[in-house]
Amino acid sequence: MHKLLVVVIALAGCGARQKQADAEMQDFRCKDRFAIYTVKQHIGGELGVQLDCSDAGPRISRWRVEKDGTRLEDARGMTPGEFDKVWGEIDSSGWALLKDCTTGSLGEKDPLYQFRLSDDQQQGEFKCQSITLP
Repeated sequence: MHKLLVVVIALAGCGARQKQADAEMQDFRCKDRFAIYTVKQHIGGELGVQLDCSDAGPRISRWRVEKDGTRLEDARGMTPGEFDKVWGEIDSSGWALLKDCTTGSLGEKDPLYQFRLSDDQQQGEFKCQSITLP
């Protein structure tokens, strides 16, 4: 009985590793997809998130620049499926048609939200200066 339990646990562990390996081996076409979101003049300094796949495969990077200039950042790889799922949500937003907002507070000291996106067919850039995004 003890040997059977060990075999079942070992097979379960192999199954999890195989699932991870399968996820990472998915067919993936980068198509030069890129999205970056930054907030400047934020109460915490500058914040940013970047999703890209051209340089190091599918990945997400985040950073924060404190008011004293200290930069903290991290990044992690993504499976092709994770990247495609997130990009699908971004793409369904109609980002290529978005323009700078005109309904924000537009105050000089208010946070500045900036977005840059592109793929192999189009690119877009827009911003909004406001206390909150409209």
